[in-house]
Amino acid sequence: MIDSDPAFVAPKHWRQFSDCAVGPEGTSVWLSEADDDPVWDAFLLGTPLGQFQQSSAWARVKRREGWRATRFMVTAGERIVTGFQILWKTRFGLRFGYVSKGPVVMAVPGFGPIEAVSLLQRTARHLGLLALLAQPPDFAQDLEMPMAAAGFLENRLQEVISATVLVKTNRSWQEIEAGFMRSTGAEIRKTRAAGVKVRTEKADESSLFFDLMQQSCRRQKTKPNPSNATSVQAIIREFTRSGVQSNKMSALLLFAEFDGQIVAGELLIRFGNRLTAWKKGWTGNGVGLHPSKLIDDEAIKWGNSIDCTKFDFAGIDRSTAIQLANGLHRSGVKMRSSDFYKTLFGGEATLLPEARVWVPNRLFRIAYYRLLGPFLH
Repeated sequence: MIDSDPAFVAPKHWRQFSDCAVGPEGTSVWLSEADDDPVWDAFLLGTPLGQFQQSSAWARVKRREGWRATRFMVTAGERIVTGFQILWKTRFGLRFGYVSKGPVVMAVPGFGPIEAVSLLQRTARHLGLLALLAQPPDFAQDLEMPMAAAGFLENRLQEVISATVLVKTNRSWQEIEAGFMRSTGAEIRKTRAAGVKVRTEKADESSLFFDLMQQSCRRQKTKPNPSNATSVQAIIREFTRSGVQSNKMSALLLFAEFDGQIVAGELLIRFGNRLTAWKKGWTGNGVGLHPSKLIDDEAIKWGNSIDCTKFDFAGIDRSTAIQLANGLHRSGVKMRSSDFYKTLFGGEATLLPEARVWVPNRLFRIAYYRLLGPFLH
């Protein structure tokens, strides 16, 4: 029983989730579908497990793509101890959900990872989901086994980033820069000396950045994501709203300019103590210089100056990360050029929890498993 703290006072837009009794006496489960949920966002910002993909700001961004958001929070005493945000949409009359970087579990006696996974399953049924794709927070490996034990299946629904490169920025700049590959440092200095300047967005330059993204995607034969300039604008707008969390949550465009022309750009998202290089773009014309490296140099330096502890390069191939994490030198690992680039700044290859799929309906679950069978053996 948890009764040492005063009762939690829920925001007016929260309502108790009655279809649930998964915690000990003294815990309550709440549901929220509000566009703006500052109490939830403050909880995320107050824990090392909180990431921007779980925030109400991200839900507002994804709403432009047809996603709806429902949040479930567990409270004990006067605080939130566990929660997650489900993004869901209907396709061909069937409803699918996605929990990106959740659930966020601050375990209390009687409510830990196993109970959080059970709540995930109950909420999937409550929302009438055919399937729920869920990936735990980056440093929540303790959720992987409970998910598998509860019947979450291997993910074959869509590709989900399961490895990244993280640069530790809670060090002196001299220590951070010393981790750069020697040739990378030289290329940055050469680019800066040649007159390439890095600047922030002057006004609304979302279309300019999206054009850079499109040029990069055409060379890589992929489609841009976000899919339009309006979505880029929405990310910047929603993550720079004023409020109590404004000093810990923001989005910023950086551009590299040479001889009056924009040659590269990057979209950064700051959430809590992490700064993420979310998207990049460049013209392909470096004029023998390295504007993207100069941008990342400035971005890492900015993260260091605002007391972020991690700079996240937002994903590399998992097999590449496994080889690097096992001690292989980058020169001995066959990898994509974009992944090789992300290893040049002294970061650590980091494996993330893998996404898994929960199918509430037993018959559909059997069908999914049988379709999945050839991939498992």
